[in-house]
Amino acid sequence: MKTLSCLIAAAALSLSACSTSVVDNSEKNLNSLNGEWNVVSVKGESFKLNGDLSRAFIGFNAKEGRVYGNTSCNSLMATVSYDKNLGLKLGDVASTMMMCPDMSKEQLLLKTMSQVKDFEIKQDTLYLVDDNKQKLIELKRAK
Repeated sequence: MKTLSCLIAAAALSLSACSTSVVDNSEKNLNSLNGEWNVVSVKGESFKLNGDLSRAFIGFNAKEGRVYGNTSCNSLMATVSYDKNLGLKLGDVASTMMMCPDMSKEQLLLKTMSQVKDFEIKQDTLYLVDDNKQKLIELKRAK
């Protein structure tokens, strides 16, 4: 009977771990950001690009405390940390400096990243938000 109770408790715990709800503040940490996220929009503006440009994405490596990615033309990099009280901290974002056909979306993304103060996750969507919880950058988990 004790084994059955343990199995039921383990199954319930496993099912709750698969939940796709918003990450609550007590559960927030850099590990929940790990991996690559495709850029969907910046400040409500779609980030779809024409031409032969690469997909724009932002990746998080919690173990190393770094952000990496691609603006669709240039690579980007920064440091990252998270504190429950202080929120998400992106260090100064650096990027390579290749000339691209349209630099406006790239510049908007890089400038907006400096305004990020926290994050929210809803299912497979990551929102990087400002001090007022306004959604700045919307990303979808890369498959």
